Amino acid sequence: MPDERQEEVMISLEMHYGPIPHPSILGRYEELNPGAAKLIIENGVAE
Repeated sequence: MPDERQEEVMISLEMHYGPIPHPSILGRYEELNPGAAKLIIENGVAE
């Protein structure tokens, strides 16, 4: 009896609309470049 293999695929989609990125993305910008989140928020509010 041959081995039966099953594969499971999981797809995830996350969407965000607006001039300011999702908080998790904004947090990554801040980790990479301290102060970036503040600038992004200020620019987003100005729009």
